[in-house]
Amino acid sequence: MRSVGILPLIGLVVCLGACAPAAEEPVEQTTTTEADAEAIKKLHQEAVAAFNAGDLDALMAFWTDDPVYMPAGVPAVHGKEKIRDFYTEFKAQANVLSSEEVVIAGEWAFERGTFSGAITPKEGSEPVQVSGKFLDIWQRQSDGSWKIARAIWNLDNPLPAGQ
Repeated sequence: MRSVGILPLIGLVVCLGACAPAAEEPVEQTTTTEADAEAIKKLHQEAVAAFNAGDLDALMAFWTDDPVYMPAGVPAVHGKEKIRDFYTEFKAQANVLSSEEVVIAGEWAFERGTFSGAITPKEGSEPVQVSGKFLDIWQRQSDGSWKIARAIWNLDNPLPAGQ
């Protein structure tokens, strides 16, 4: 029986490696256009103003037709009407909203930032000052406008017990 040397085996491995398909090219990252990023930041400020004013019709206009909202401490809310219902029971004021990053990727964008404000957890309870962070996923509509398709937020610290 003849033994095969290690050098020919290394050669075979190198050859097979060279014949293997090349690794996929990295996906080209779409750069954020300043105009889109600024439009999204402005829209978010307008949505917060509608929220603070309790103008649910104006607030719902910022959402796509099939949104998902993921607020802190409760299950995800699916659909515009259920989000509207959630807002009717949720009393809060967003005092400061800071959009720290907006990235555009074709017809989608994400916005990441922080907020502070007050939440009134139960009827008659005193407002609780809170701060937290958010991530909104925006979708460009056929008319070129941007609307929120997905949104999630959470608090930096939990609400006091019983709130």
